[in-house]
Amino acid sequence: MSNLKRTPAAFFTFFLFVLATLITGSMIYRCMGSMSRTLEGSQPAGAVFAVLVALYSGFVVPFQDMRPWLKWFAYINPVYYTFESLAINEFSGRAFSCSEYVPRGKDYRFLRSSERSCSAVGSRPGSSEVFGDDYIGQTWHFRKGHLWR
Repeated sequence: MSNLKRTPAAFFTFFLFVLATLITGSMIYRCMGSMSRTLEGSQPAGAVFAVLVALYSGFVVPFQDMRPWLKWFAYINPVYYTFESLAINEFSGRAFSCSEYVPRGKDYRFLRSSERSCSAVGSRPGSSEVFGDDYIGQTWHFRKGHLWR
């Protein structure tokens, strides 16, 4: 339903990263629990950590827009690396057709494709497709070589 890549390599890459992140998150919460004497004492630290992990994963707040005093957290956030790898895994090597062009309107419908551009991020002038590598490069500054980092 979500139109993910339908190749075994993409599926197993997705599965591996999600499983590794699940295990990493579980171990982080177990570590917080072992540092506290009671269950109630570990919950505030876990809640703050969960909010930081979610906000600084790169999706909610892109890396270039993060506040400088908390930007360092993205470097130790396992969810940030997982999000980067999953975005690269999904978008790299794909081309998506444009659904909206600029200029648009009834007066511009007879323009040739070389005289209009796609309105999506990462599009190239005159192209009717958006390449996945260009999209993730301009949206989040992700590069294909960072898939397994």
